[in-house]
Amino acid sequence: MRFLEGLAVIAAIVASSRLAAMMTTSDQGLSPVWLPAAVSLAAAIWLGRRAAPAILLATGFLGWVVARDAQVGPAGTVLTAVVTAIGALLQAYTGRYLIRRFVDREGEVDSAADFFRLLTIAPVAGLISPLIGVSTQYFAGVWPPGSYFLYLGNWWFGNTVAIAFLT
Repeated sequence: MRFLEGLAVIAAIVASSRLAAMMTTSDQGLSPVWLPAAVSLAAAIWLGRRAAPAILLATGFLGWVVARDAQVGPAGTVLTAVVTAIGALLQAYTGRYLIRRFVDREGEVDSAADFFRLLTIAPVAGLISPLIGVSTQYFAGVWPPGSYFLYLGNWWFGNTVAIAFLT
């Protein structure tokens, strides 16, 4: 990947997380629109495999920040950062595949039919990162006991909205 492309993707993902954090409406720390999901997917569509290292680095950093702020300890922090990054990468490239397969080969939404196909793909693609990330973060102690499904649902909803309307 070209260095400046990678830097731009990393900066866009981290900046979009800050913007999404400003939209947080509760003490859960999850935004109703998780912009980094859309930015990661857009980077995967536009740059292909070249975007993967930047997506891993940026989302790993975000996972590290979440774990650090929850004070889960070094092993939990590293585990959270690594697995959250892998989940985000899998989500971006699964979304890319589904959009290219069922919406448009170039990833463009040119018609109402394309848009409605994207609306059916977004909930599927938007579930990958939350399943992996919330599971890891929950077992690492980032989220309070008994809150797994609450955080899973909120993360999934934020990803789905971002993918459907902003990618």
